[in-house]
Amino acid sequence: EFGIISVLSLVVTLAMCMPTFFLAIAFRDIGRTLVASMVLFFVSIFWLNSVVAQSAAAILPMGQLRLLCEQPLPAFMPVIWVVDVVGILALFFCTYGIFRRSDLR
Repeated sequence: EFGIISVLSLVVTLAMCMPTFFLAIAFRDIGRTLVASMVLFFVSIFWLNSVVAQSAAAILPMGQLRLLCEQPLPAFMPVIWVVDVVGILALFFCTYGIFRRSDLR
């Protein structure tokens, strides 16, 4: 059980970091990347504190980490795996496509 939770928390953390990597490659500017990352962070915080918090917690990686802390193995664990892996792969391939077309000076 500890190994599953450790691997799942690693995947969730990677899913939480991927939007920042995507924004950094897409914007190629530190200021816009930081502002967009902070906006995403605060929007997810507000979304997790709203009336749709239970359904949002299964989708947002920050909510998934919160649910993992509250209960050891949530019943919707397959949903967490699918959402995180699809999100990581989608952002990875989008980032790869943008990076491949970018001009490296």
